[in-house]
Amino acid sequence: MEIIPSGKNGMVYTFISVFVVILIMVIVSSGNSLRYREKSIVVSSRVRAMNNFIEDMESDLDREMYIGGYRALLSLQKYARLKQGFIEDVDAVFSEIFLNGTANGTTIDIMKQEGEGADFASWVARINEEAEMLNIMITPEPVDVSLQMETPWAVQIYITISFEIVDKKDLASWEYVKTYTKTISIVGFEDPVYTVFTNDKISNLIFQSNSSDFVDDSTLDTTNLIYHLDNSQYIASNSSPSFLMRFSGNLSDSTLGIESMVNLDNFQKQGIAVRNKTVIDYLYFSNLTTADYCEVLNMPTWFRIDEGHAEQYEVNLLNTSDC
Repeated sequence: MEIIPSGKNGMVYTFISVFVVILIMVIVSSGNSLRYREKSIVVSSRVRAMNNFIEDMESDLDREMYIGGYRALLSLQKYARLKQGFIEDVDAVFSEIFLNGTANGTTIDIMKQEGEGADFASWVARINEEAEMLNIMITPEPVDVSLQMETPWAVQIYITISFEIVDKKDLASWEYVKTYTKTISIVGFEDPVYTVFTNDKISNLIFQSNSSDFVDDSTLDTTNLIYHLDNSQYIASNSSPSFLMRFSGNLSDSTLGIESMVNLDNFQKQGIAVRNKTVIDYLYFSNLTTADYCEVLNMPTWFRIDEGHAEQYEVNLLNTSDC
């Protein structure tokens, strides 16, 4: 005979059944929640680790841009010397040197020193080695490299890079494009105008003049002017070509230009034929004709300066003759 539970007992059984179901759901839900929390902690930890890696990488890239950029500028000078002429596309050649350590496919030694290559490709290889140890895959692709004057005495390097950074377990990934810059002083670098026009017989290093007062107004003493001339030092001038323009042989004016005086004594010692022209470098090496002053008081007999620069160097204070 089938026993049918009374109404009160039926409610108890129903309550117990619902409770058991709810308890099971809570237990399952708690298990899932625990797993989610554990996974979240793992992902969060991985994201922090990768973020730290990216911060270290960008700090290292800043260092690479200075070392690589400095050596690439030196290599640009070496290339002009090997080429025995000016460089038509300075940006393109610099970009190849900076990225690959080559110029027109020819390896530049100071960019490819074994184990410490200064070019971008060598940097990428080193970064990939570090990333591999952290189970990270990194793909930095240079989008653009350019070079421009920041001041008359410094150049600025720009590199735009597309990054893809992926965790090998697919826990996190980054994709972004960013432009980085680095400023490098040109002080101490060779002036390519001297190198090319003298067939590498004269190397003139760029050093800024210590004085802007070239002639003593009261005594007409020209000690500072003679020192400036003897050492072919430079001043900023918006009528002169910039450092980068000099690599391409562009002797026109720039707001970020620099100029020096050609020491013809040095030229004669090296057996270089001298010109009867103003000693202002970009005019001396150009085909332009200028009205010059000669027989300048307290200056070497070969010294000539054009009328346009006489006031700048205070030669207008001195006795002169027209050439």
